[in-house]
Amino acid sequence: MQSEDKHQEQDQNHHPYQQPDPTKVIWKALQRMKLGADRSRWSVHDDAQKEFEKDHRLCLVAKGLNMEHQNSPGIKVALPKTWQLVGKVEGQINDDGTVNFYFDTEHHLLMVLEKQPYTYRGWLVVLDRWINRDSPTFLKQIPFKIRVQKLPDVYRRHSIVESICSRLGHVEEVTIVEPSIFREAEVTAKVYFDVDDQITLTREVEIIKGKTPVELDFRYEGLQKFCLLCGSLRHEYELCSEYSKMQPRQFELMDIGTNPYASVQERDAAIREYITIKETGESSGTATLMQTELPPALAAPRQMIQSRGQGVVINPAEAAPTQAHLQVVPPTSAPDQRAKRRTPADKEEQASTSAKRIETEHPNYGSPLTIPHIKDIRRSHNPDKMLLVETKNVNSVVQNLAKDLGYKNVEIVSASGSSGGVAIFWSDRVKLSFLGNPDLYCTHMTVEDGAKTFWLTYIYGNPVLKYRQRQWSQLISSEQAGFLKHKPRVIIGDFNDIKRSEEKQGGIPRTVRSCSCFTRMLTVLGLHDIKTLGGRFTWFGKRSNYSIMSKIDRAVANCNWLDIYPSATVSLLPCIGSDHRPLLLNTDGTKRKKSSLFRYDSRWRLYPGLKHVVEQACNQQNSNVSNGNIHSIIRHCRRVLSKWRSKQNTNSGKLIQEIKQEIQRVYDSPVINYDMLTALKAKLQLQYRLEEEFWRTKSRVLWLRAGDKNTKYFHNKTRQRRHYNRINHIQDDQGKSLSRAVDIQKHIENYFRMHWAVGNGDQIRVWRDNWLLGDPQPTPTGPGRFFYPNLKVKDLFFPGAFSWNQPLLNQLFQPEDALRILRLRPSITGTQDLLYWKLSKTGSYTVRSGYYDTRDLPSNLAWFIGWRIWKMRNRLLFDNNREHIVQVIKGSLMDLNLWKEAIYYSEPDFPTQVKDHRPHSIIDVLPQESMLYCIADASWKSEHEAAGIGWSLYSRQGTFIMQGSSAIASTNSAFEAEAVATLLAVQQLHRLHYKNVIFLGDNARLVKSLESTRGRENTSCHEASTMVQDILNLAKLNDYSFKQVPRNLIYHVDQLAKRARLSNQKYVITWLSP
Repeated sequence: MQSEDKHQEQDQNHHPYQQPDPTKVIWKALQRMKLGADRSRWSVHDDAQKEFEKDHRLCLVAKGLNMEHQNSPGIKVALPKTWQLVGKVEGQINDDGTVNFYFDTEHHLLMVLEKQPYTYRGWLVVLDRWINRDSPTFLKQIPFKIRVQKLPDVYRRHSIVESICSRLGHVEEVTIVEPSIFREAEVTAKVYFDVDDQITLTREVEIIKGKTPVELDFRYEGLQKFCLLCGSLRHEYELCSEYSKMQPRQFELMDIGTNPYASVQERDAAIREYITIKETGESSGTATLMQTELPPALAAPRQMIQSRGQGVVINPAEAAPTQAHLQVVPPTSAPDQRAKRRTPADKEEQASTSAKRIETEHPNYGSPLTIPHIKDIRRSHNPDKMLLVETKNVNSVVQNLAKDLGYKNVEIVSASGSSGGVAIFWSDRVKLSFLGNPDLYCTHMTVEDGAKTFWLTYIYGNPVLKYRQRQWSQLISSEQAGFLKHKPRVIIGDFNDIKRSEEKQGGIPRTVRSCSCFTRMLTVLGLHDIKTLGGRFTWFGKRSNYSIMSKIDRAVANCNWLDIYPSATVSLLPCIGSDHRPLLLNTDGTKRKKSSLFRYDSRWRLYPGLKHVVEQACNQQNSNVSNGNIHSIIRHCRRVLSKWRSKQNTNSGKLIQEIKQEIQRVYDSPVINYDMLTALKAKLQLQYRLEEEFWRTKSRVLWLRAGDKNTKYFHNKTRQRRHYNRINHIQDDQGKSLSRAVDIQKHIENYFRMHWAVGNGDQIRVWRDNWLLGDPQPTPTGPGRFFYPNLKVKDLFFPGAFSWNQPLLNQLFQPEDALRILRLRPSITGTQDLLYWKLSKTGSYTVRSGYYDTRDLPSNLAWFIGWRIWKMRNRLLFDNNREHIVQVIKGSLMDLNLWKEAIYYSEPDFPTQVKDHRPHSIIDVLPQESMLYCIADASWKSEHEAAGIGWSLYSRQGTFIMQGSSAIASTNSAFEAEAVATLLAVQQLHRLHYKNVIFLGDNARLVKSLESTRGRENTSCHEASTMVQDILNLAKLNDYSFKQVPRNLIYHVDQLAKRARLSNQKYVITWLSP
């Protein structure tokens, strides 16, 4: 007490100016008075009490068990998202750190309780109902579903399992699933676990007295983080009292034992050793690292190669000069055991960026294949420059390699012991100058390639994330300071980073945020990926028994460099002797002649007189307008606009320079004409706007407003798009890269070649052309290929007939090909063979059908929701505009409807009017002049089963005359079966000399194909084209017509065809006797 008084006395003497204000002291004392406490107490209204009880009846209380890593505001936000009840639950934070969640409905509350346990930041959150707040177990228990493993089958009894699990907590339910051929046995128990108890993962249990104890494992579903030393749910192991007693080896074993990607054997072995060390102490040991030979590299001929057991290469053709570089990357030292233990995501981040280079399990360097592979690259590609990274050898070894490769110029960054080191080799054909001393992580150099000069930067991204991000920030700062601004520049190397999550496969996914710094650096520097050939990924590794592939090596360039080398490409070479693929940068390319295409320029609308030109062109095509031939009108307008453009000066760039010169002449004149000057400036402003709009249209970046003076940006985007869309190489089905224009053209023609519909077989080559139906496209095979290489389809018919010679087919073809041929129906009237595109209804190739083939675009709602979510994300990032999910769903529905409407109206001859009601009888659809009508229909199930056809002939009054039905051989589609049904009906009525008959069917596509009988040109072509042509040939002789009717009007004929198919009926014709 004396010491305390003495301390206060000293404190007062030391701070005499901090004496309390007497007025404040008196005021605080007055506030502490319980004025009014002796009066009558107040009561809350009954309505308020009832509302309070009602709200808390559906209230859950949540509390985090580890407040070092959990906070109440975070729990309040995170749990409703986990429950998927955002907007349906209201949270309130209490003074003691708990959070009250108020539910609207009881079933939501019960659902949340049923799906326990829940975690926040990996640590458990305990839940309980507010009405249980007076219970001694309030916020003290978590329900776990615990799996009991290694329990012998003889002891799988409810009483035994309940007795064992009762040691873990209160057992509410026991479930025992017996084994079957589809699953293993499973023993689970729902246990209410006390949050203050310790987790038990393994325990020996004496089930029967006198019997050998059984070691059982307990697995807690939903359990994530807990103390690995004592099993507590309330702290991590670094804060455990047992932490100070751990030895270094135990940290390593703990990492293995808790690694979810390690095998069961590895984890068990680590746990056993951990327990042994804990009981007996750690034994000492030593570790050694062996120095390896030179790492893999690549070479650069008129190319550039980068290699680190990987490489980069610039390889132009031999006729044109180019550059090349090669790089190799350094290992990092072993992590300090005293450092904080990393999470699996941290470890994988380092592993996936090539940080771990000293693993003996998968050595990348020192491979006997490394040096031979480098020499093979030098021979095959002859790069002008080669960069080797992680040489890991003394300088003399690297210099000897340069001599062996034939390079006279060498620049070396010495290795540090058995790690690091960079070597740069280049030939005399190019000149290299270094800006400063070469460095392992970043080296700037200028390259003189004949008359061309550009900047080349080699990058090795630091394996440590924070240092790598600092590296990107330094590049951004140098760009903003004007370093290398507007200079042609290319950067190549191992960036140890990716642009998006799709550039990594396997392991823990990368988030958008983790890639943001790297993508921002590329954006600020104006760098774009050079077109890469040969695969998606450049690095391959295996970490803890799971594989990772990523694209961490790349070559990027700005628009100025791409203008110098517009045909540059990057080829990924095989990763031999390394886990990286060398990059071969090829700067060569042959210029191809551009075909001049007519393109409408949106700037033309601002020119006076254009509207009159278009109106005059349309008025000249009045006859086509009346006939509905819109295509001819558009073609004529295009010709007129081309002539008008040739007479107008629409080049805004040239006009801008001319106007500037005129303005300068006005200023230079003795007397300045201000009226002319004002007119010229207005004209100049208009031309600037037109120039910007021109490049905006060319770049196809439509989400920026015109008028923002972004002309240079639009210009760069156009150059980027042109470079990326230029087809310099193409890969065939065998993986061979084609670069010659002739080879590319031939391959594209073969890929998009049309399909033949068999008519008289005179034009179709059996072994070369596409004429068999199937998916994928089958090519006929058989012994006849060698004996009759020039065989045509007409040679497969019986002489003088258009029917298949089945014995001949069995001799020349394989059985499955012979069946495919027999399913085809040649023309019966000798129609010529026809070509058609299978993926469109009209048989003509369209861009939309090509997209369906190559991209398989979906037309369901999910695709549009994904697109809207992506747009929502962009608005949030770039415009700070947050949209509600309801708006996203509504927008997706609108996009889907617009998509369907666009497809509907893009079909040829789409109906312009929709009838208010469906016809109720055949009479409603028959023309006045038609006295007879015939209904034809088919029944089809699959291309491997027989189909059925049926037709019926009636008088106009509905009197039945005759009908026919039959089962027919399998067809390739329902459309083809409908065509067969119509053809057989037309044939039969033609034989019986019936005239002026209208044929009715429900297949709109078939009817459209047959409408050529009314004088319209038939543009449809498909697998049944020859049958359609046969029908048309017979129809012209008998004045037959065709019309589509609703399915409900031909129901009886549909049933006729279906009965014929099911009973495999032969062709039967019945008629009404007079």
